Amino acid sequence: QNDAIYQRAVIQASTFNTIEKYTEYLNNISFCTQAIKAVELLNSVAFEATAKINTAAAYKAFIEQYPNAKENATAVNRYEERLFKEQTQDQKITSYQNFIKNHPQSPYRIQAENMIFELSTPQKTVEQIDAFIKKNPGNRNVKQAWHDLYAAYMKNYSDQLYEKFKSTY
Repeated sequence: QNDAIYQRAVIQASTFNTIEKYTEYLNNISFCTQAIKAVELLNSVAFEATAKINTAAAYKAFIEQYPNAKENATAVNRYEERLFKEQTQDQKITSYQNFIKNHPQSPYRIQAENMIFELSTPQKTVEQIDAFIKKNPGNRNVKQAWHDLYAAYMKNYSDQLYEKFKSTY
């Protein structure tokens, strides 16, 4: 009989489908058999609310407040994505560099490094590529930059140009 009462309480809380109602239910009847279902519903509603806000701060708060939610992995992925987009929204080289400096383990590090390379070498001139290599020695695109530099430098091949390249680099 108690299970039926608790089940009706969960159904009643779910008709409102708000964080407050599920929290109230869990505070009042957290010992019942329906508590697990109520926690799952609470987590789901909280995640939906977080997704509507769709900011890194909102996802971080969800991750911290609901660490055992089944939606947690999705929240972590969205947090990383929003963090990257929010901190690099101006699409400037310094923003990408700061992002890498502040979040070196981010899954968006590769994308940030690629953008630094792309923005630093828009015309792929010898000067741009040379400057990129010198300023970004740890960037994953340095090897490609060396290939691009050689190709740009040797565009009008001559033995003299080859010797100059060797002595310069």
